[in-house]
Amino acid sequence: MEYHSQGVFHGLLQYLTWKGAIELVNLLGGSWRIPTKDEGIAMANQYEDICCAIKVFGYDDDPGWWCWTCSERNDSKVWCFELDRGNISYFNKSDNYCVRVVRSL
Repeated sequence: MEYHSQGVFHGLLQYLTWKGAIELVNLLGGSWRIPTKDEGIAMANQYEDICCAIKVFGYDDDPGWWCWTCSERNDSKVWCFELDRGNISYFNKSDNYCVRVVRSL
């Protein structure tokens, strides 16, 4: 599947606005979704295991980028997590960050 709306590619990662990230998840359908703020923190706390899995499955060679969550701070800002450092911060919805989709099993 190719997706280019409002996105910037870096390797296999696509950097999207928050609206673009939501559109991408809607295109994926099924049970795929953007992680919550708490899930982003949990993912960052398990960075080594997650990065190993990402690399094994060949998705990208540097998974430590800022990623959107679905948790809004206010009307114009959304919480993001930095996978490789465990940081959490909020950014403008119009900024471009990557999206790591998740789904519940």
